[in-house]
Amino acid sequence: MTAKKAFDFDDYKEYLRYMEHSRAHLQRGFRSRLAEETGCQNPFITQVLNSNANFSLEQGLRISKYLGHSEEEKKYFVLLIELGRAGTEELKSYFKSQLLELKDVYLNIKDRVGHDFVLNAETRAQYFSQWYFAAIHVLVTIPKFRSVESISKALNMQAETVQQAALFLIPCGLLFEKSGTLTPGPTQLHLGKDSPDISKHHSNWRIAAINSLSRQERGDIHYSTVSSLSEKDVKALQSKFIQDIENYVETVKVSGEETAYCFNLDFFRLIG
Repeated sequence: MTAKKAFDFDDYKEYLRYMEHSRAHLQRGFRSRLAEETGCQNPFITQVLNSNANFSLEQGLRISKYLGHSEEEKKYFVLLIELGRAGTEELKSYFKSQLLELKDVYLNIKDRVGHDFVLNAETRAQYFSQWYFAAIHVLVTIPKFRSVESISKALNMQAETVQQAALFLIPCGLLFEKSGTLTPGPTQLHLGKDSPDISKHHSNWRIAAINSLSRQERGDIHYSTVSSLSEKDVKALQSKFIQDIENYVETVKVSGEETAYCFNLDFFRLIG
């Protein structure tokens, strides 16, 4: 089941109740977190969600940030609050027309590329800030690693860290959760070499490779060398490595999900 976004709702309270239910198995105290983010008391959160009371726009912005909205979804969510606060039918009609325009843009993007692939800059930066976001994201494609406990054990990480990572990945549409079971969203996230996050992405996995040296797992392969060679052979090796990468990608596309490996390749000029 695809996780819903704010765009799928016409009432922000209904959306927040959905978010509370969708996170229930991973995070207790959703309303307490909303109270903390908005600087108000828990009873007020319950009053807003269950009565005619409304959040302020300032509180709405804080909630949007907490939920990890993209810029477009943030605009839509805050407009939903403005709609809820509107006191006349004329003003409600005005906000409804703005919401409809934003939803049309969202649906157009979703039809072209799929909304799960659209990550805003802030979300993308967080995803590539630590190696384990991608590791958890991919590990969930393997059926036996679809709980916080199993992932924590497999990666030798604290369960709390895995849980917080899942709570980040779920609103992005990169993971889904139902009754405590995690399932994968889209896994092919490509970064161009001009992306501001590409350096961190490469650094993360080279650090992970360094850490794997201390474990000395049977079957792991690590090879490092420095060589002098001809320019002709440099071009030949570059071509071969590119072909090897293409072959690797094609193999992985059709391979069954049974285990998880990291593949790094470094081949670069040492002199200017």
